[in-house]
Amino acid sequence: MGENKLALSREQLNQLRANVHVSRALKFMGEGRYDEALAAFEAALAERPDETRALMGRAFALARLGRFDAALDAGADLVSRNPESAQAHHARGAIYQLMGKAPAAEAAFERAIALEPDNHAHYYNFACYWAARGDAERCRENLVQALRLHPAGHIFAATDIDLAPFRDERWFQELVAFKVEGAQ
Repeated sequence: MGENKLALSREQLNQLRANVHVSRALKFMGEGRYDEALAAFEAALAERPDETRALMGRAFALARLGRFDAALDAGADLVSRNPESAQAHHARGAIYQLMGKAPAAEAAFERAIALEPDNHAHYYNFACYWAARGDAERCRENLVQALRLHPAGHIFAATDIDLAPFRDERWFQELVAFKVEGAQ
């Protein structure tokens, strides 16, 4: 009888390698090890130059390292490769936010929402953006939308440091309060 062989194409093998690099990079990002994350994202891009997660992660890592010009270039590259990608516009919004470029951040977040109006993450991060700017009404509007689309998000929102400026506000406490249907 013949042998069972697992044969992967070069493309499949490159995808697997890229996935490993992206996973390592995300771990490094979570640990605040941005130099190592950047190297891992770049290793993923060496395997698959169009790997969207690696392109996005590279832009975020550069921004976290304070290399804002390179981060903006990486974000522009990401959007040019994926002009209809809400995630690409969302990433640019977050980079502009880190840089303190409010009008550009707002435009990018709004574009992400326009492209994916049913994605709670866009509204949630836009709420965090408005919280950082001290705009309670816009924060509330976006947080309401985020929680309407993803009700379980109230658990995270209740303790999210990015929403801390409004944590003591009545509207915020009511919004993130856990409500059990039928409970008194």
